[in-house]
Amino acid sequence: MEKCWLYSIIFILLIHTGMGIECFHCVTAQNPNCGDNFMNENITSVICSPVYLIQPEREWFHVYDETTVNYSCLAYGSTNSHGRKSVNRRCTILSNIFDDPCVNLQVVNEYQNLTTDFCKICDEDYCNGNRTIKSESRIHFCNTLLIFLQCLVMFMLNTLR
Repeated sequence: MEKCWLYSIIFILLIHTGMGIECFHCVTAQNPNCGDNFMNENITSVICSPVYLIQPEREWFHVYDETTVNYSCLAYGSTNSHGRKSVNRRCTILSNIFDDPCVNLQVVNEYQNLTTDFCKICDEDYCNGNRTIKSESRIHFCNTLLIFLQCLVMFMLNTLR
């Protein structure tokens, strides 16, 4: 029975810490695995917070209540005038105050003579990378949920006796 309570506490902590979205955080200039043929080996993932936002988003962040910010993952690619491609994967925020990050990137890229190849915003863990890790994360969550439900049933049966 004590083991069930321990699992229940762990489950609650996992749910609490799992509230933030986790995104890959990389740039091809620093890690070639970040590119079009994305390989999650040696790629950092982060739980989104103001620290991982780009400067304009950080400047707007004081307008928000951190508990109501909608973090998302972002992946975008661009090509410079010499044909060199770059891919960036990171956290971003969506709100009615801050414009669509893809629109902002398009404007910045045009100013810097870059062509935007793609821009993808998504709102699930690891969605700005490959799908394998996301599946593993869901399996882990389901296993933890099953343990919690087993403990709950055992607790209810014990209280009915």
